[in-house]
Amino acid sequence: MNQIGRMLMVGFEGDEPTKEIEEMIKKDRLGGVILFARNIISAGQVKKLCSRLKAIAKASYVPPPLIAIDHEGGVVTRFTDEVTPLPGNMALGATRSTQYAYQAGQIAGRELLSLGIDINLAPVLDLATNPKTPLGVRSFGQEPELAAKLGAAMIKGMQSQGISATAKHFPGKGEASLDSHLELPIVTCSAERLEKTELHPFREAIKAGVDLVMTSHAVFTALDPTRPATLSGKILTNLLREKMNFKGVIITDDLEMGAITEIGVSEAAVMAVKAGADIVLICHGPDKQKAALETLRLAVERGEIPAERIKQSLSRIRRRRKAEGAPTSWVPGRADFTFDDPESAVWKMRREAVTLVKDEQKLIPLKAEPNQSMLIVSTTQSPLTMVEDTTKPPSRFNPPSAIPGTQEVGAPFAIRTAAIEIQPKKEAAEQVISLARKADATIFITCNAHRYDQQAQLVRDISTLKKPFIVVASREPYDLNAFPEVGTYLTTYCPHPFSLQSALEVIFGKFSPGGQLPVRLTGL
Repeated sequence: MNQIGRMLMVGFEGDEPTKEIEEMIKKDRLGGVILFARNIISAGQVKKLCSRLKAIAKASYVPPPLIAIDHEGGVVTRFTDEVTPLPGNMALGATRSTQYAYQAGQIAGRELLSLGIDINLAPVLDLATNPKTPLGVRSFGQEPELAAKLGAAMIKGMQSQGISATAKHFPGKGEASLDSHLELPIVTCSAERLEKTELHPFREAIKAGVDLVMTSHAVFTALDPTRPATLSGKILTNLLREKMNFKGVIITDDLEMGAITEIGVSEAAVMAVKAGADIVLICHGPDKQKAALETLRLAVERGEIPAERIKQSLSRIRRRRKAEGAPTSWVPGRADFTFDDPESAVWKMRREAVTLVKDEQKLIPLKAEPNQSMLIVSTTQSPLTMVEDTTKPPSRFNPPSAIPGTQEVGAPFAIRTAAIEIQPKKEAAEQVISLARKADATIFITCNAHRYDQQAQLVRDISTLKKPFIVVASREPYDLNAFPEVGTYLTTYCPHPFSLQSALEVIFGKFSPGGQLPVRLTGL
């Protein structure tokens, strides 16, 4: 069957189509291409790349490949410049605003579609029910209803612009502690718990008309104790397709992830299609991509996969939302989404996400006497999980360490700054403690300190100095669990300079914090 290639989505290296990609489009009717940071130089280059991929298909008289990207906002974005740096899901969860979630979806949809991208592999609907989950701030939070409302709003906003949204990772792996990029997580929640909690956001996403659902590479023992969801007919067909009545496209997560590789990419592709997947995603190796395609063809020829099953998937892919009447004239830097306007939508979202969790000493707003000094300690920001794909030096939107100047935040102090590694060595920690002793007050911007014991110990050491001390968690809000003795604690849910500047503006009294914790902390 020469249409089987329409059920394959692949990635490639470089900022121009490779020979392998061109061949798969021309000869195999390749169904989709996924873009990563390795494919991106600029917004303009992405637009040319997408146009080139579709032109190859047009010249060969085959359907154009669907082009997808993970543009979740926050810590998962493939662009380092020009495209609006949206807050991540947990920051939106802290605002509890369906309006902001809808607007974030609109912005993402409008900008991606204008670049020639068809599918956004977002939003994440997994719940942050386990502080150890690798998903972290990619989740809206731990409350099923909050994730359901914000997820549905974001999906509607995105698809209102003509781009397809993707609810992921079905049926919800937030309870897992293991990273499926590396190994296979096992979720042992009861069927009743899954029905009431994890499935609720996906059920609302389906009601909202989401175009795609992405599968999870995790075993859910209550649903199918023998296979991960991606390869389980009980989960994809019996539950998602039949019980939950999902009519759209089911796409797998990357079959080259560690959770699946023991099975083998080609065999997993066959198992996924038999289970109910419409598109199999293979993000890296061209040899594995071609082998999986050939294995799928042989499975159809042998009758292992019925031809009717393939026709059903192809029909669903063809019905995927068309970008009818969608805006295509957006260019980077358009007036209503400028990066530097404090009244812009993104600024408002980030500011209202800042959460003052505790302030036992009533330090905020922080005031100073003449000639007093402040130390601001920041933690070097870098990708912490494999999904935070970046292959380029950080730009103005994702610097390795960002501390806005005193003029922008209205600080009354003479400020000194220090930067440390995420797991600081003893000598570096001692230098920071020495600086903190000399300062009249210290602000410590942490980065997942609850996962890094040396960083957490440094916070605890500074807290014993009995001077005004404020901790700002720049990513996961769980850092307080590692040092509950800290008296003043804020969280931004995102290390972007806009978010950090917003936190400092709260500290110095320029505006009041509006965020509410979307997760529970044991450190309170």
